[in-house]
Amino acid sequence: MEIHSQGTRLNYSQNDDVLVVNLPTGFGPLKYYGQRYTQVSVSADGWIAAGSCTTSNYSNTSLPSASAPPAVVALNWDDLYPGYSSRGYVYYYHDAANHQFVIEFDSVCYYANRSLKDKYELVIYDTTMAAPDGHNELLCQYLTANGYSSSTFGIQDPTRTIGIQCLYNGDYHRGCATIEPGRAIKYSTREPVTGVTGKTVGPAGVGRARFAVWPNPVHGLAQVRFSLARPADVRLAVFDRTGRKVRSLLNARMKLGDYCVTWDGRDEVGRKLSQGVYFVQLAVAGDTYRQKLVVTK
Repeated sequence: MEIHSQGTRLNYSQNDDVLVVNLPTGFGPLKYYGQRYTQVSVSADGWIAAGSCTTSNYSNTSLPSASAPPAVVALNWDDLYPGYSSRGYVYYYHDAANHQFVIEFDSVCYYANRSLKDKYELVIYDTTMAAPDGHNELLCQYLTANGYSSSTFGIQDPTRTIGIQCLYNGDYHRGCATIEPGRAIKYSTREPVTGVTGKTVGPAGVGRARFAVWPNPVHGLAQVRFSLARPADVRLAVFDRTGRKVRSLLNARMKLGDYCVTWDGRDEVGRKLSQGVYFVQLAVAGDTYRQKLVVTK
């Protein structure tokens, strides 16, 4: 998501500075490792910390580490040089329509090699898009991959004792794919999709459709997740226990990939449904899958 034309530029007085940004009121607090924050600290050296943390740190480490900033998201933690030769800046933007707060390093160069630049961003989804346990989801998107040979990618908690390390000085975790242009890393507390796995479906060759609903029972928002191995016509709807359709959630041709649809617990005209048993039905290329969902007050 390109934001340099509408975002706010961070003006660092020197190349290792850290600037604190207040999260907009409409965004809601950021829940990260069980704590809530109303600010984020954006380092010129490619890391973002939840809360206020203004101590500069250009020398990346492995994660977790007491030498790393607390509550950190290492987007591309390295010795960087934003604004070198009046180019390559850092921006932030609250995209309220899409429920996200974006921090972009727009073709920022490396201090040791100023001819080498990379473009990447952190997307923080707001509280309306949070995981079922209330934690905000974090998406690190990499448009280019020219450097990253001496960087740290990962996250760690405020105590600096728990962390996820994807990359450190050229060594990838065995569970992390090599970062290439257009690739992303998403940090989430959602459970993996392990719901009903249907049979191999019809002539469209969609493959095995994974289908799950969280949380269950639900009070408030429910997240419906499914995966498509190939493009297919998809219909997603909610039915009551008598078989009456109470809400259509999706009716479209979809590409292959993973999808998440949010249901607010209301019917087609916006009325809150009463507590009870409902069924979420996914129809893919002629095959139908159902999940029972209990709605509570």
